[in-house]
Amino acid sequence: MFCGSCGQEVTSQDKFCGSCGAPVPQDIQEGGILEGESTSGKKDFIPEPVARELETANQEISATLEMPIPREVVVKAPMSKKTKIIIGTIAVIAVALYGGYQYARSKFTVTSPYLLEQKFTTALKSQDMATLSSLLDSDSADLKSADSLAAFKKGISDEVVAAYLQRLQQEVGQVQGGNAFASTSDHGWLTLRQTSTWLGKSWAVHIASVGVKANPIPQDTVSFSIGNLKSANEEITHLWPSEYSFKGTVSNNYAQENVNGTVSFLDQLGNIPNYGEYDYNLDMSGLIKSRLQLNSFNAIPNLQITLNDKPVTITGDNVLISPAPQNPALSVKGTVLGVPISEKGTIDPQDQNPIQTLVNQGIAKHAMDILDNFNVAATKALDDGTPSEMQGDDPNSAERKSYSDFITNNAASPNRVKDVFLKTVVDPNSVNIQDGKIYINDTEYYTRNSSPNTINWTYQLQQIPGKSEWWVEGNNQDYETVNDTTGKFTKLASQ
Repeated sequence: MFCGSCGQEVTSQDKFCGSCGAPVPQDIQEGGILEGESTSGKKDFIPEPVARELETANQEISATLEMPIPREVVVKAPMSKKTKIIIGTIAVIAVALYGGYQYARSKFTVTSPYLLEQKFTTALKSQDMATLSSLLDSDSADLKSADSLAAFKKGISDEVVAAYLQRLQQEVGQVQGGNAFASTSDHGWLTLRQTSTWLGKSWAVHIASVGVKANPIPQDTVSFSIGNLKSANEEITHLWPSEYSFKGTVSNNYAQENVNGTVSFLDQLGNIPNYGEYDYNLDMSGLIKSRLQLNSFNAIPNLQITLNDKPVTITGDNVLISPAPQNPALSVKGTVLGVPISEKGTIDPQDQNPIQTLVNQGIAKHAMDILDNFNVAATKALDDGTPSEMQGDDPNSAERKSYSDFITNNAASPNRVKDVFLKTVVDPNSVNIQDGKIYINDTEYYTRNSSPNTINWTYQLQQIPGKSEWWVEGNNQDYETVNDTTGKFTKLASQ
């Protein structure tokens, strides 16, 4: 409602106009007459000024309704070049990041076991070692080295491919069937693993790492290589379960020999654990071609033995030297019944007891001198008819008494014999040391009354009491003639 004087809006509670102070008519207060309204029993009352204002307002409203309402136009400030560059850069980076993420996800993640199987199969058959390496899980990191991959690649065969793909197919079936073992379980040499990364979940292959360890060979040092992988402490680790060719060297103080061969894990795959170490035991002793067995010679205590001027120790009945030198030079040195013996020579490959052979040769050479002196003295005593001229034998032995009687009787006989001693030939192979005595066979050449004769004996030699020498203790006639093709065991009669 409005004031009848000034047209100011008033309420039914107002008694005076707040603008001009004119009183608000009572009937308006009581009846609440509104603009443009009429009430029954009351006459419409619109002040003239108000009526004129209302008419003018109505005309303006009509004109306004007939005119189209213009839209509000907002004028934007033009974007600066710097802003455009920033916004463009952000957009490019966002697109690049998204594209890079999608590329990385497609390249570095394998979203299903089947996809993993396909990629692994293709890479293995084509020997794409880079792809194979990328499909391994982090626990198989030791197999990703260039040397391990190169060694594996060189040994890939149809059998290796078949073994890997068969195992891979079994694992994929386990995973797809919901029967896969826990990732920490020990259920085989090749398993599938699912991992979570910032690129999302991905599947990978876990392959157990294996090694090759050479069995120790007494007295030998063993080294070998597989490709560029070289053994350390006689072992090569970080290998894929596969087949490999190796090159090795076995050496000792006396010789060195190169060997080669192959090792295969294909028949041992069921024994390879998922975690932990598994070694192939490589025995290279059977690959060594040269070997030499030296048997001990216990008849002589503290015997010193050298092979190619290097000491040899025999703790038991024998020692096996393998590899052996091509031209083994053996030497022995010791004391036999008080007499120093030293002998050296080249080992005959057919000789089963080269140490004893050398010892016997040393004994035979010294015995040859003893027997030569003995026979020369005995012949002179026979010719002179003087038993006391005998030497080189035990003066109290039964043989000395028997030969002294022969000398005496021969000197008194009208058919006296005259002997000329020529030479003695001893047999080193007949040497036998037993009960403090040395037994040796010889063949003696002499003339009797100018006629050539030979006689074969088995002599017994014994140490002279208190001296480092031997003498003849006795002899027995033998029927086997001794031959010496070397000339080393033949001595002409000394004058």
